[in-house]
Amino acid sequence: MDLIKGAVRMHLGMSRAPRPVRNAARLMCLGAVLTLADAGTVMLTLGGVRSAAVQDIDFAGGQWHIFVLAVIVPALASTPVVAGVWLWLAWAIGRGYARARFALKVFFSLLTAGWLIELAMGGGRGATPVTWPDLLATTALWLVGLVALLLVFSQAASPYYQQEPAHQ
Repeated sequence: MDLIKGAVRMHLGMSRAPRPVRNAARLMCLGAVLTLADAGTVMLTLGGVRSAAVQDIDFAGGQWHIFVLAVIVPALASTPVVAGVWLWLAWAIGRGYARARFALKVFFSLLTAGWLIELAMGGGRGATPVTWPDLLATTALWLVGLVALLLVFSQAASPYYQQEPAHQ
């Protein structure tokens, strides 16, 4: 086993990933945990969201159930997938797979779009109910993604992705 690890290290020309890459991988693992925490925040604040929705004119009648089915259920159902993507990115980025950098860009773009949609949906202003804890959790998740992206594309990390990693 040590022989295989040594061969991978020699192929990459480095004893281990540069510090920015290791830190980015750690942040991506934190992103997986924050994704689960964000879903927990949504579930814990659902009562406050419902109270705000019922008071809102746009949610008169039975529209709360439509909101839950169209927004809340898909967001909660996608949580394990998003956490899994964070963990896969941490693994692939840490191993030096150059294509994972592109995947991180796409993933961060989706995170940004979700964050902006949440801001537009109210952010406590009232358009569509979003509670401040939900917004803060999503903002923390977005910031983790931003820092990880900046670390992966830093000058110190770029040479790590110039070579193809060895296949085991």
